[in-house]
Parts: sequence; structure tokens; C-alpha cells
Amino acid sequence: MNKSSTCDLYILSAVTDLAFVEQTIPHQIRNCNISSGNRYLVVDTAKISGYYSKSREINSLDNLFEIGFRFKESGIIDEIIEIDYKNHSKIKAYINHFGRDYSETHCFRGYPYWGSILPFEQSVSDYIVHLDSDMLLYQEPNFNWIKEAINLMERNKDIVCCLPLSGPPTKDLTLYQSGNKYTYDKSGFFRFKDFTSRIFVMHKERFLSLCPMDISWLSWREPIKSRLFGNGKMLCWEVTVTKAIEKSIYWRADLASPKAWSLHPTERGERFNKYLPEIIKLVEAGFSPKEQFGHYDLNLDWWEDTITKRPK
Repeated sequence: MNKSSTCDLYILSAVTDLAFVEQTIPHQIRNCNISSGNRYLVVDTAKISGYYSKSREINSLDNLFEIGFRFKESGIIDEIIEIDYKNHSKIKAYINHFGRDYSETHCFRGYPYWGSILPFEQSVSDYIVHLDSDMLLYQEPNFNWIKEAINLMERNKDIVCCLPLSGPPTKDLTLYQSGNKYTYDKSGFFRFKDFTSRIFVMHKERFLSLCPMDISWLSWREPIKSRLFGNGKMLCWEVTVTKAIEKSIYWRADLASPKAWSLHPTERGERFNKYLPEIIKLVEAGFSPKEQFGHYDLNLDWWEDTITKRPK
């Protein structure tokens, strides 16, 4: 890693995350080491919409800010960023990233577009680390996956972003990626043309060179509805970025090292909240049910079975 390279960390949260952020965010900070730059908690203040309004717990925004302020007072994060939908920064950012302004601020599932691109407008650092606030990850002691990611991008000029290994490692480096195509690079990483917005280290300059990007829509009718009524259904930001990467010289890289890996929880609610503290303990110890090896999406059934059968 170039000694002059700088890096900021952004954790994206919303009121739907209130039930678990007091556990997940300190866990994330423990496993995301940045030597320079700031650690930001980004709070989406918009009304919950789309898929998330029906499938997630809705809580008080004030309570989420209270947790954020406690994180700041205790030094877990440096600053809180409130996503402001009323100022002109969003218009400028949309023009920079998509060629024009749109009324829509979230995709059809409810994931934020404006909140996703905000770090690229706000940060002055060379690299941006992003995590959704539900992500879990393991990092071996004395290993720094962010530093490794930056080193990889500085060695490989065709890599735009880098992630830790997706899921606990398999012996033969097999990844179960739900149809996403990848190749293994002998330098010690996997190459992908698709992008995930859940966790990444992004080379900011290379990313911005992909802009303006073409918005991806749920159907051909949606851009028409957007122009006429301002309520077209956008596909998720990661789909828009994927399309841009596919047309470019750039690749996403996933580290092949077993010294760091991530998990994406897909289930929410009482059962997830019940087992989360123990799951975090096991993940930080580098443990996983063998069925989870190679799988990025956390299967709560496997973890529940493991936890309930472990000796107390």
C-alpha cells in the first residue's frame, strides 16, 4: 500500500437496521482497519419503501441517531452523515453519476441510490470502504483485508474494487455464487464482472471514470414513468454499476486469502436477533458450520443447528 494513499470507511444504515446495529457495527469496525481517513455512519432518513417496507422491522429514526451518537462518543465512529434529500447536493451528484437528475432516490426494493453515491461526492480520499450495516466478516489477527485490497488494486490497474473472500473458505477455493461467473487469477484473487454494493473497497478515481452511468430499470415502461411522474422503478444501484463495469476494462476482485471472509445475512426478525451475538462470536473466531463453506449468504438454519448443539 502506497504510504500516501488515503481511505475513508462508510457504514450505511437505516431504521430497518435498528434491532442489530449495536452489535454489527462495533463488530465491523473491529474487522475493518484503516490507517488514515475517517469512519462514517451514514443514516438514510427517507421513508422506508419497496421490498424493505414489507420485510423489515420499522423503528424510530431518533433511536438510530441515539445509537450513532453513542458510537461517536465512544470513538467507534468519527462522524455521522445524515442523508439529506432536500439540498442541491443530490442533484449535482446525480448529474455527475448518471448524466441528469432523477426524482427517484431509491431502487424498487428500497435501497438508496443517493446514499450509495454520496461517499464518492463527500470523500477526498483515494479509496472508499463501504459496508451495509448488517454485514458480518472475519479477519485473522495481524491481517488487514483493506490493506490487502488496496495493495491488489495498486498492483492491478484493471481492478476497480476489491472485497474479502465471499463466505468461509473451501479447501479447493470453490465459490457458490448463484450463477455469477468468475475466474481465478494466479496472483491470488477471483475476478468478477458483476458488482455487489454490500461490502467493498473502491478505487475512487477508477470508479468515477465509469460515470456517467446508464440507470438500469425494472422494465421499459419505468424510464417513461420517471420522466412523466418521477416514480419509475429503478433496479438496484449495484445493477447499474455492474452494467458499467461490464462495458469497461475494469473488474471486481475478491481476495482468495482465507484470512478474511464476509457473510451476508438474508433473514431478519426475532430468530436472527436471538442468535446474532453468538454468530458474531463464532465468526470473529474464524468458525463456521461446514455447510456454510463457500456460501456468501448466511443460512440461519445451519448456524442455529450449530449453536444449539454446541456445548455450553
